[in-house]
Amino acid sequence: MAKVKFWTPHAMINACPDAKYFIAIGERSNGKTFGVKELAFDDYLERGKQFAVIRRWEDDFKGKNGPLFYDDFIHNPTRGNIIESKTKGKWNSVIYRAQMWYLQRVSKSGEVEAVDDTPFAMAFALTKAEHYKSVPFPNIETILFDEFMTRRMYVTDEFLLFTDILSTIIRLRDTPRIFMCANTISTYCPHFVEMGIKNVPKMTNGQMDIYTFGESALKVIIERTDPLIKTGKKASNVYFAFDNPRLKMISEGAFEVSVHPHLPFKYKPDEIKYIYFIKFNEECFQCEIIHHEGQWITYIHRKTTPIKEGENAMIYQQDWSPLPNYSRRLLHPATRLQNAIAKFFAKEKVFYQDNDVGESISHYLNWQAKI
Repeated sequence: MAKVKFWTPHAMINACPDAKYFIAIGERSNGKTFGVKELAFDDYLERGKQFAVIRRWEDDFKGKNGPLFYDDFIHNPTRGNIIESKTKGKWNSVIYRAQMWYLQRVSKSGEVEAVDDTPFAMAFALTKAEHYKSVPFPNIETILFDEFMTRRMYVTDEFLLFTDILSTIIRLRDTPRIFMCANTISTYCPHFVEMGIKNVPKMTNGQMDIYTFGESALKVIIERTDPLIKTGKKASNVYFAFDNPRLKMISEGAFEVSVHPHLPFKYKPDEIKYIYFIKFNEECFQCEIIHHEGQWITYIHRKTTPIKEGENAMIYQQDWSPLPNYSRRLLHPATRLQNAIAKFFAKEKVFYQDNDVGESISHYLNWQAKI
């Protein structure tokens, strides 16, 4: 059987012990969340320091989600009851109530014999950020934003809500450590944009990058975690062996990328009738409107050279510009030219150099639809 090695945060901490943010991304179920939970749990047992778990939605902790968050500490398939072993039998279970986790001891018959007076971990939801502002949390030293990347929907101004909660918890201290964990489900994440983290799509398994910010003491370390089995031959891969590139995130830890339409024909330079550009997430894409044998399409590919100064082509980007040929919202046309471009997207006549380009443009369209 291939050797399985679950991720822990210790290598990142050793590589940059004075970092304030520790970001781990990688394949599903390789120990990212568990590793931070265990680090925080040990800190509670050793120093009485508490743990904050942040998720996007309040529903992420409702129903069975909250009570089962520490089930892997009670019924661990390889280590047994971790809580019982770490507390030398004093506690053997966890109870979740009022968005807090408490240690408890349960008899063999299932009766609760004792419950700890102090919670060792607390739950926070980004959508409830305003509700925490008047409450002090002086004992929280480890903070985890779990599943901070998503393919579905980010909360409006999510990074600001995240930093609001951090400010509420941290107050005037400089000792808390912030962990951010997620699966490699997308090469684009607004948190990376807001933090100025730019190299994520190019990172390889096991790579760590450290970011600094001007003359401040702030350091951020990000790790593209190694897969559980470096050969990639997990027994469970047989369930995800379909010819679908999106499933490689589960089997190999690759970024989850959808299949997008590729160029359906070869074209000549004189068939390019107009060129416009999309600048998004530190990338630039050249978009060509092509008329080929009676067919009109737009073809999008990477642009590896700068846009020429003074060029009057339509440019879509995230930043504001007073110039008339710049816009942020491709799908909200304001001129006849913009309307003609938007129609290609409405009629699904858009083709891409490869799936990664299609994924980037898809993220841009999702972004501009929310502003």
